[in-house]
Amino acid sequence: MNHIRPELLSRTEIPERLRSPWTVLGSDQAQIQVLAPNWGTSNYHAFTFRSERRFRAGFSWVFPYTFSKWIDNSVFAGGDDATYGDDDQIQDIYNLRNERSLSSNSIPHRVVVSPILELRFGKGKRWANRGGATNAILGGWEISTLATFRSGAPFGLNVLNGPRDILADQSDGRTLRPDITGDPNAGVRRGEPADGIRGIYWFNPDAFRTPAQFMLGNVSRTVPGVLGPGFINFDSLLAKNFQLSGRWRAQLRWKTFNFFNTPEFNLPNQVLGGGGFWLVTGAGSRRFMQMGLKLYW
Repeated sequence: MNHIRPELLSRTEIPERLRSPWTVLGSDQAQIQVLAPNWGTSNYHAFTFRSERRFRAGFSWVFPYTFSKWIDNSVFAGGDDATYGDDDQIQDIYNLRNERSLSSNSIPHRVVVSPILELRFGKGKRWANRGGATNAILGGWEISTLATFRSGAPFGLNVLNGPRDILADQSDGRTLRPDITGDPNAGVRRGEPADGIRGIYWFNPDAFRTPAQFMLGNVSRTVPGVLGPGFINFDSLLAKNFQLSGRWRAQLRWKTFNFFNTPEFNLPNQVLGGGGFWLVTGAGSRRFMQMGLKLYW
């Protein structure tokens, strides 16, 4: 498919505006655009599992797992482009079947683990069951964490200046995808540092090429068989509880976000013709801590 009628593709003596499906345009630079459409089809399938232990004997946990697949042909404006992909414009508004693919919001696997452990030392507990200095030092300690494990999401590719240089269509929101010519996973040392350049290998750039003049790319809206980087994060809490008097009690809290300082890698560079096309060159997230005191009454 292309934005010029196929039977007139070779008739270069005819102005482009007269070879396009929309002959009423008054310029050779086509301006057919759809920004943030409010229509589309979407299918979501999922399996969920949840294990839970209510707080008993100083210990509890919640363990939910989700396996899912999300297919659509839609653009969801306002999403997290850095995480879930930003190839979010329609390439060919005359053939929406070509837009149907895995959604850039599809997360195949997601696990969350959130245990809470009350250390059984101090007054009224199993060990060192006494008051005074022993209870003041050993009693009232609590540890908890919220651990998230998530697989990567699909992402799309586009061609640098493709609408202008290939399609001759500079309209805002227009995109051009590459042609796929091979296996994006072939010979890839995924996750390893690149040789002689800043970044991490993620897919095979030789599996893609720039489409011919006036032609649309044949790769799907999100690249088949390739997911972006996954995500691992631990948010932890260490707390010391104090019984003051009567109904008054206090809790000294030390909270650590991203306890293991695990980087959250961005998606690989997705513009064919741009620098580091196949590489992950950015990351976010860092460890930080908070101290706090809570009073209960």
